[in-house]
Amino acid sequence: MLLTPGPVHVPKRLLFPQRELMHHRSREFREFYSSVMGMLEEISGAENAVVLSGSGTLATESIFASGSLGKVLVASNGVFGRRLFEIASLYCDASIAEFPEGKGINYPRLREKAGLGEFDSVAIVENETSTCCMNDVKSIARNFGGEIIVDSVSCWPVGNVSARDVSAIATASQKCIGIAPGISIVFLAHGKADSLLLKKPRSYYADLARNISSYRMKGETLCTPAVTLLYSLHDSLDAILESGLGAFVAKHEAMASKARKMLLEAGFELMAENGFESRTVTGFLCGSPEEKNFIKSELASKGFSIASGKGIFSGNGLRIGTMGFFEEEKVLEALELIAGARADFRVGEMAVSAVSRQT
Repeated sequence: MLLTPGPVHVPKRLLFPQRELMHHRSREFREFYSSVMGMLEEISGAENAVVLSGSGTLATESIFASGSLGKVLVASNGVFGRRLFEIASLYCDASIAEFPEGKGINYPRLREKAGLGEFDSVAIVENETSTCCMNDVKSIARNFGGEIIVDSVSCWPVGNVSARDVSAIATASQKCIGIAPGISIVFLAHGKADSLLLKKPRSYYADLARNISSYRMKGETLCTPAVTLLYSLHDSLDAILESGLGAFVAKHEAMASKARKMLLEAGFELMAENGFESRTVTGFLCGSPEEKNFIKSELASKGFSIASGKGIFSGNGLRIGTMGFFEEEKVLEALELIAGARADFRVGEMAVSAVSRQT
């Protein structure tokens, strides 16, 4: 079972939706697609949603390729923040404010780090999965007067910000939406399609204005979409709305809290700074790379896949994702296996040490 920070475990009903393939230029598809877009806009608070066939990186790149963002400050505290800066630098006059990995970012810290008055836009990863930190984007949005661009790939729709709070949000299907990889989504706040997007595009496929126009004028996607993934997206959004977004968020918060508690009780140190912990992925530090590899291997032998750390945590870090339509009892089983594997590794270490002393 996948308990990685994406792709995530997908229930069969969402992985294999039972529908006949439809032509993407048909009236039937337009009606179906309108339903999908309506749910996306309802959940996100966006005036416009753009669905592209591709990974979350495509969503973030399409914002920078399509937007008139001026001078951009990218706030980074991990691998994906640095990637965001790389992408922004291709299209914009971009600078980076780097924070220690594992430490969270909020408005006071960002203001102290950089002269915000010099910048027209701030871009930030809301949920930095490489360090398992949930950055306080809402505090930045409340206090910074320019555009706010948010990579919410690993936490939408259970993050803290919506399109009512920021200018643009990028996300993807294989995380909290809880379906297979292959769909990326951009949400634009009210008025931003007209005020933010360039009139002279720098891309065809990823041009947000062109995609929005295609939907507004024809009710269709600009190019051929991943139709079967759209079926899954429809059913996922429908399930989220049926349970209630608040309940969906609360489920993620509760599971992440349980994961942190169990890992701390097992003696692990957490990656994320207290108060900035992610609600979708929990990172913990093993005593050595050998212990990390042992625990990961033990879980794999029981059918669970978790992820190694990234960046400064790549040597001895592990990450367990709790995103989408996860089964709580399976996550708890995996956490108990992690604690048991640590105990077994320690016993093995003691035995080796005892033998070494005798020889």
